[in-house]
Amino acid sequence: MLRIVEEKTMKDTTVLRLDGRIAGSWVEVLRSSCEQVFRANGHVILDLSGVTFADHDGVQLLQHLDQRQIAIINSSPFLREQMKHPGAGGWGLAEERLSPASNPQPVSPQQEE
Repeated sequence: MLRIVEEKTMKDTTVLRLDGRIAGSWVEVLRSSCEQVFRANGHVILDLSGVTFADHDGVQLLQHLDQRQIAIINSSPFLREQMKHPGAGGWGLAEERLSPASNPQPVSPQQEE
């Protein structure tokens, strides 16, 4: 669950304070909320102090919003680190290691000879 609280700070800036998890269907709810506020006011600040988790899609959305000049404040060090990996949601390297194309098959002792 994700709670989004809209706080108006100035006439053209709105803070969206998030509490909970940016995951599953809540990613689209957050995307929609940000778009709506962005169109209405132009300046959006996301306060992530209450975010406890973000899944792959949630991290990708935060990366996208950051690129659109939406300010992101009070994120955890872990979430901030995940957001540093563009387009990967912070897990790109792990996904490469786990993909069948990049994982070598184990070699049996008979194949080594």
